[in-house]
Amino acid sequence: MNRPLSVQVNVFDNCGGIVIGLCISHKLADGSSIMAFINDWATVARGISSNDHCRQIKGPTFELQSLFAGKDLPGSTPPTLLVTDEVLVAKSLVFGASKIAELKAKGIIREESSDAVEQCQPTRIEALSALIWRCFIDIDQAKNKGSAAVSDYEAAHAVNMRTRMVPSLPTNSFGNMYTMSRAICVVMNDECTATRDLDLVGKIKDSFKKINSDYVRELQSSDTGLSAMETDGENRLRGQTVKLNFSSWCRFPIYEADFGWGKPTWVGACTAPLKNLVWLKDTSSGDGIEATVIFGKNEMAEYERHEELLAYIS
Repeated sequence: MNRPLSVQVNVFDNCGGIVIGLCISHKLADGSSIMAFINDWATVARGISSNDHCRQIKGPTFELQSLFAGKDLPGSTPPTLLVTDEVLVAKSLVFGASKIAELKAKGIIREESSDAVEQCQPTRIEALSALIWRCFIDIDQAKNKGSAAVSDYEAAHAVNMRTRMVPSLPTNSFGNMYTMSRAICVVMNDECTATRDLDLVGKIKDSFKKINSDYVRELQSSDTGLSAMETDGENRLRGQTVKLNFSSWCRFPIYEADFGWGKPTWVGACTAPLKNLVWLKDTSSGDGIEATVIFGKNEMAEYERHEELLAYIS
């Protein structure tokens, strides 16, 4: 039986620690919805008064259905997930604030406008994603050297659309309100240039820029999103694109959920049989980023000894 929500509480008598595990169906909620639910639940658990309840708990709103009405699309093919029977390995990599600052400084790009050319520093997510993607491409190129003259690599990020609408939707808008940005890098004949790292940063930044209010309006009025997912699934099945998926929970209030015992010491996610997945979240201190990466066993062995990656891990 599929349950929409499951909760398990573990109490460790030897140390007095408590771990709360939660599993919610992705058919119901995305990361933003989950965090809104958890923090409201924690507020209730602290035993606040009714007056405080009105002030602190917003509760979920359900306007997404009216904004994105369901459509009958006969003959459409659901997108294929990257589920695999291959032996997968998950690792958590921590990048401290100073290392992320180095990556941001290294990834400065030039942006041209109608008036002038300006230097633009990437965000933490853009800079770190470019590093992880670059190392991923290096390893795949080394593994398949000489097998193909041209390889297409895609970095896909789950993007929360609530803040990209006009007007913006509140954080307690419950449901799945995200889309995927897509950055593409074409590598020819094992070509590697000294500026490729800057190119990857720019490609990721440009893919984020495309997810704007105009894009959201198009999703509301057409089948663009579904068509893109179907094409993406077909390309993966034909082996035309090597894809790396990112999901970022940075800036989500994951360390604010106080059930009455204080704020959590650590928050993590369970592993899933999804290959080439990167989950990013803030460290408990708030100034670093912890990346949970899931790769095949052989790829992970190469990833763990990639010299450039090791130089930035704290």
